[in-house]
Amino acid sequence: MACYRILDPKVKHFESRNDRQEIEVWIESGRQGRELFLADYPYGRRPEKISELTPNKVYDMLSRLLKQLRPLGGIGEGLEKYFNGAAGPGINSFKDLLRTAVDDSFNLAEKVDAAGHKITGFGGDSQIIKKILATYDCEETIPIFSTNHLQYFVKNLGVDAADLCKTRYGTPYDNSTTGQKWQLLSEALLAKKAHHDSLAKRDNVYLMYVLYFSPPTPLKGLLKPWTPPPWWNPPTTSTLEQLIAAGESATLEFKSSLRWNSKSDRADKVDKGLERAVAKTVAAFMNSKGGTLLIGVDNQGKVIGIDDDLTTVKWNNQDGLELQLRNVLDSLLGPEFSHCVDVSFAKADGLTVCVVRAECSSKPVWLDGKEFYVRSGNTSPPLPPPAVPDYIQQHKCVG
Repeated sequence: MACYRILDPKVKHFESRNDRQEIEVWIESGRQGRELFLADYPYGRRPEKISELTPNKVYDMLSRLLKQLRPLGGIGEGLEKYFNGAAGPGINSFKDLLRTAVDDSFNLAEKVDAAGHKITGFGGDSQIIKKILATYDCEETIPIFSTNHLQYFVKNLGVDAADLCKTRYGTPYDNSTTGQKWQLLSEALLAKKAHHDSLAKRDNVYLMYVLYFSPPTPLKGLLKPWTPPPWWNPPTTSTLEQLIAAGESATLEFKSSLRWNSKSDRADKVDKGLERAVAKTVAAFMNSKGGTLLIGVDNQGKVIGIDDDLTTVKWNNQDGLELQLRNVLDSLLGPEFSHCVDVSFAKADGLTVCVVRAECSSKPVWLDGKEFYVRSGNTSPPLPPPAVPDYIQQHKCVG
């Protein structure tokens, strides 16, 4: 069968990869994460609890979908910036979207094309909505959320999407909705999977990895040796304390606070200058070799914690602090760099520290569009504008 001639080489390539064991561990962590997620957000079996969603819980839910469940299919970089809209002004629309997502009386296309488009960032290719649907219904969905990628795989497997669409919906493929395309293309891949003896015994996540991690693939970088993202294993208490003990360096810096200043004249003790200093350090890391910023640790390596910072942010919790930090970075550096930054929290000396990991950026990062910072030892000096072009040319990670 043609299906075997096309799929077999891809399956064999994936299963012969030297890094397959690491990928399998990564996938299993996602499966375990999904079990925990569904226990905390049991809306598939308890839809009446959707009405109890708070802004804080919506933001947490979406953040976990993006990171904890990334092994089960990732969504486009930068979509996190829209989570605050769903947790704030769009919360009622998000609840309606969620009710539709877990309602079996709607088909897949109808669920994708539902009210989520009222929320900024949830329309277009609807990747956030598709991710939610794949989490609650992993049997009937393929966790590939880019329509272009689905079209690529379906075409490679010899399926004519135009003919399928005409048969299924009676309309030209280009006139079909985002939801109709996702359902149509997903069903085409599921049909191929069902007729392949080996793949038929595996879940749909496994098929997704076979498609992406073997040639031909739209993401050719996945054919190289794979490594998990740096945030996959956030620091434990012991590793964080070891990190602090090592002291500041070219790739490690301490900040006592994100924005709380006991000496500030403001009643809320918020100091915008401290936020700017944090953004400067992150920019310097991204313009150099990357690095880690620990917020809640003073210059001498003494752990102070982030409790004071939490009193100044929305919701007074870690989600609020991360949101404020990302808003600062988006404002001062630009939202296009948000995917280079990971934020997590860990304990040291019994206190909570905010761990900010910044990857080296492939593009130069300017603070306020006019100041360019780099790392020099354990400092972040500005680079004079005339020197920036030469610096970018000499540092292959930037530019």
